[in-house]
Amino acid sequence: MASHAGVRDPRSAWTWTLLRPILMLRLRLFRKLVSEGIYPPPAPVGPAPCEADRVLFVGSTASARFGVTVEGLTTLSRVSVSVSAQRGKQFHWIQTGVSILSAREAAARIEEIAGDADAALVAIGFTDVLLMTRPTDWATNLMALIQEVQGRAGSSCGIVLAGIPPMADFRQSSRLGRVRIRNQVVRLNEATRIVADSCGACVFVPFPVLQPGVAEMRRHEYSWAAVHLVWSRALSDALIEVLDHTAPLTTNPERT
Repeated sequence: MASHAGVRDPRSAWTWTLLRPILMLRLRLFRKLVSEGIYPPPAPVGPAPCEADRVLFVGSTASARFGVTVEGLTTLSRVSVSVSAQRGKQFHWIQTGVSILSAREAAARIEEIAGDADAALVAIGFTDVLLMTRPTDWATNLMALIQEVQGRAGSSCGIVLAGIPPMADFRQSSRLGRVRIRNQVVRLNEATRIVADSCGACVFVPFPVLQPGVAEMRRHEYSWAAVHLVWSRALSDALIEVLDHTAPLTTNPERT
């Protein structure tokens, strides 16, 4: 993975070893604030219908459902409806049953269910941002995940790598750490882009710009229904691309 050397990682190992207890505390606080947010009631997940597109979701269902009270407004629900309508067939999410929070744990959690997937959506990063995971380690763990999924589902299984949202702008993020968080999001997203460009059947989708007055109502305050809408549109386009296999599977500059 020599190509990852281009991702700037200015930190020394001993500095972040000393800071790790503080980072863990900040992570626990962030998770607590997120857990206290608004969510719709749990949606039942049944078996996949025959001939449905089966898409493995690797990530936190909390992030994809945060801030709304109706399941139909969540990112996952909007993606399933959009992809199904545009491809003219049913859509089914394959989920692990638990939220996957870091790239390191992802491969171990999906090893038993990845074989049934036609495509995969990887939407992780919050934990790795707050723990200041090195971009090289992040890239290595992403590669391991991709190899695990494609090793079980087949090399043609398309994988969408979702960009990390602008966490520093969320109210749940620590005010004192916002500059570091913002810089870490940039580093990990760049590493993800490099991984996607180096892998077959992978697409990197940057998080959309949240327009003031539309998704961003005021500084650090968002209409989460609008956030889920713009995010689901970008992810739906990418999933259709990998499921259709009709377009080159490369990062689309128009999504940046």
